[in-house]
Amino acid sequence: MNRNGKIARLPPKILEELNLRLDAGEAAVALVDWLNSLPEVQALIASDFDGHRITAQNVSEWKNGGFRDWRVYQKVRHIVQTSSPDDPELKQLLTGPLADKLSQWLTLRFAAAAESLSSLDHQDPEAELRILSELSGDVLALRRSQLSAGRLQLEQQRLAIELSKAQAIKEQEFWEWTKRPDIQEKLYPQRDREKIRREVERMLNRRLLGIRDASDPDETTDPAILI
Repeated sequence: MNRNGKIARLPPKILEELNLRLDAGEAAVALVDWLNSLPEVQALIASDFDGHRITAQNVSEWKNGGFRDWRVYQKVRHIVQTSSPDDPELKQLLTGPLADKLSQWLTLRFAAAAESLSSLDHQDPEAELRILSELSGDVLALRRSQLSAGRLQLEQQRLAIELSKAQAIKEQEFWEWTKRPDIQEKLYPQRDREKIRREVERMLNRRLLGIRDASDPDETTDPAILI
């Protein structure tokens, strides 16, 4: 998450020390006095925040936001550098199927390796260039693998939608099939279609035209019960 408050705008070295002091449990009041006494902080406050000094509220907000992110990053970095994909702690951080977990684990390992590489003092530029070249090649291969996995997931989702549509079409075709006269006869072999037609005709004559037949059934008889 990008942050743009007073604390987030501090120089990296000062911000790192602040996080370390917060992690050690140092009080906010002492941290505010320390920060406001630094020339770099004073220059930042004067140029970007109209001279408004850092307050305990600023430190508190950072402690509940950026500092928490920093602690998560430190934990991830430590676990990645000292564990394997099967370690319980790492499994809690990695979610999804096994292939996705391994991809996430490799990504974190590459990030940790790049961070470690940046802290080394290389005296041999050619050696450093060779290491960076190998690392970038591996990262690109991993990225291609992740993109392929993403395309595969999209294809699987598309196939699932197509399957759902095909299932709906099959169901509609099935019900249309059951309405065919020849299928109706097979499904309801005891149904007398002619008798049903006569009863419906008698009912319409009786209720709409007032014409009664001597063989009419009782008034309460509904031809639908014959179906």
